[in-house]
Amino acid sequence: MSWFIGAFPNGNGIISKEFFLQKTAFLPEHRLKICTEQLCLIAGGIAETCQFSVAADETSGWVAAGVGIHFVDGLPTLMTGADWSTVFAGAETDLSSLNGHFAAIGWQNRRIRF
Repeated sequence: MSWFIGAFPNGNGIISKEFFLQKTAFLPEHRLKICTEQLCLIAGGIAETCQFSVAADETSGWVAAGVGIHFVDGLPTLMTGADWSTVFAGAETDLSSLNGHFAAIGWQNRRIRF
């Protein structure tokens, strides 16, 4: 099983980066932790169901927790990291053709897509 939790720091101290990191310290071992001025995000779980890609400067990326299924040549196929990157590469995220049991988030600068 995989998971992610995140928050948007607002700079006024209600949800600061420090507050987020303090309140999430109880979480099990994570595979990803970023905390920028725009987004704090922690993700964990097994590699097969916790997939992600993050730009070196952390201003863009995506996380998928769970199992996504899409159709390749008419056959249901488990999604790979490359498949998720394709989903989040466009200007809009269309999940209507996907199946499975997952939650996914993508971000670029100040834009968040669920």
